[in-house]
Amino acid sequence: ILRRHGVNALNISIRHSPADRLSVMRWAPKDVFCFVLYHKQRTFDSAEDGARRWTRALIDAALAHGGRYYLPYRLHATPEQFRRAYPEARRFAAIKRRWDPLGRLRNALWNAYLA
Repeated sequence: ILRRHGVNALNISIRHSPADRLSVMRWAPKDVFCFVLYHKQRTFDSAEDGARRWTRALIDAALAHGGRYYLPYRLHATPEQFRRAYPEARRFAAIKRRWDPLGRLRNALWNAYLA
């Protein structure tokens, strides 16, 4: 995927992450190995569009193999990818709405996938 999209990958590290049994929206529901990609990217719109395409391809590959993706600050995943990776999101949103009925505590992730 990275070669096909011409990603300027600087480093990929493999890390072990123990299972998170406490968080509602956990990205590691069991012990996993994760791949952390460091890349160089320009900031113009076409570079961002390209990053969106290859990020979605990587997310599809992770989902196809029973994996998830870490929720980054760049929200490139489609709503469908988000729902598949985080089926607990509905429960999380219901809890948040109970504690924040006026929706005062929001962020870009909430606005993109949960609002």
